[in-house]
Amino acid sequence: MSKESMPLAAGYLAAMVRSDPELSARSRIEIVNYPGATSPWEMATRLLSGAVPDVLAFLVLGWDVRQFGALAETFKQVNPKGTVVFGGNHVSNQAERASSPRAAPRTPTASPGSARPPPSAPVSPSWAAGPRALRKG
Repeated sequence: MSKESMPLAAGYLAAMVRSDPELSARSRIEIVNYPGATSPWEMATRLLSGAVPDVLAFLVLGWDVRQFGALAETFKQVNPKGTVVFGGNHVSNQAERASSPRAAPRTPTASPGSARPPPSAPVSPSWAAGPRALRKG
């Protein structure tokens, strides 16, 4: 992963899942950071060419909401039962706008507020049910 930025909430979530023996045995978490010049097509090709994830989450900033919206729509075509999450400081208090049909036509989930749990925060028991429990639809 590139060292320019780190989505803290994703890092905390990955660390919590990896620290739990049961969850880490049943999960594969990958944090990917693409340079700004990477097109949605390039990202989709890299992210969706192998095993398609159950959950795809984005750290969204104002200037990349449409780019990630296009990628989210492609993901939902490949995995209609998959869950898309938009989060980040530019989604805070703008969940409706970030998941609007214009910005992200098939993105039903936006995280309101800054999701930065402390490293000691417990993993929700709903995670123990596995990825299927997290799916929408």
